[in-house]
Amino acid sequence: DFLENKFIKVTFGKDGTITSIFDKDSSREFLAGPANRFLLWEDYPNNWEAWDINGFYRETTPEQAVLEYRKVSYSGKYTAEIEQRFSIGNSIIEQKIRVTEDSRLVEIANRVEWNEERKMLRVQAEPAVTASEASYEIQYGTIKRSTHTNTSWDQALFEVPAHRFADLSQPDHGFALLNDCKYGHYVRNGIMDLTLLRSPKHPDPAADIGNHEFTFGYYPHKGDLVSSDVLEKAHEMNSPVYTAAVKEIPAEKVKSFFRISGNHVKLEVIKKAEDGSGVILRLYETMGTDTEVTLYSAEHWKSVSETDLMEDGEKKIADEGNELSLVFTPFEIKSLKLLV
Repeated sequence: DFLENKFIKVTFGKDGTITSIFDKDSSREFLAGPANRFLLWEDYPNNWEAWDINGFYRETTPEQAVLEYRKVSYSGKYTAEIEQRFSIGNSIIEQKIRVTEDSRLVEIANRVEWNEERKMLRVQAEPAVTASEASYEIQYGTIKRSTHTNTSWDQALFEVPAHRFADLSQPDHGFALLNDCKYGHYVRNGIMDLTLLRSPKHPDPAADIGNHEFTFGYYPHKGDLVSSDVLEKAHEMNSPVYTAAVKEIPAEKVKSFFRISGNHVKLEVIKKAEDGSGVILRLYETMGTDTEVTLYSAEHWKSVSETDLMEDGEKKIADEGNELSLVFTPFEIKSLKLLV
């Protein structure tokens, strides 16, 4: 009925929902209502059903998934995991919910046998956070959108996109919804949910029918989004560690080709230059702040130039070396060309 580490205790209800995510350090409950609540909604858009979602689906009554069983599937020194199986409509949901010994992340890996027609599967949480805006990751930054319906513009934002996370924060704490491949979000009036699967019949009558695998997670954190490590946790979920067998342990056990010292700047791209001369690094400021960082390289470069996104207009900014101070404005993108 629960998962626990030194940071959090996660408690499950009899229906398979998460009823509590309790932070031990702050003695704070992060849920105002259940999380991991699977709901199956009617999905009859007015037009272009494979592409559109109409907000009036919220006027219908959804079906909640029924828990068939729950068991401990793994319990070790570093990880504990609970397995659950649900039935909903004509479909089956199997999930593994895990916590590790050194993180507040509640990671939920899912496998769905999907057999619906004009239905939409969503997973809902009710975080104990009061905020008039939520933050959503977009390419090379974040954007804030309202969590209320005071204006017609707000009302139109019943389904909004985000990449790897959506976050609801107040100054002292926040709650992030992470995902590895699902991008439609609804954050309104204390509810935070994620679109998981749809089943349109046109133009493909068999669209998305079959087996699906995806992962989402809940991440309670101290402070607001800017002071948190939500982006790092979302990146880790989307870029898991790969392992490979080796015959001998290498002498150099840890190596980073490039490293950044400082806050809120991410090295997003390392690639060959399009003209074949040198290496391109693309970095960006992640949280809308002014910041200064230092870039370190494991190898010396001959020179560094700044270019635009098309790798044109080179402007030399550094001579030979392996460290460079960089100043970023909010959400600024920098493309650097290193001659090595």
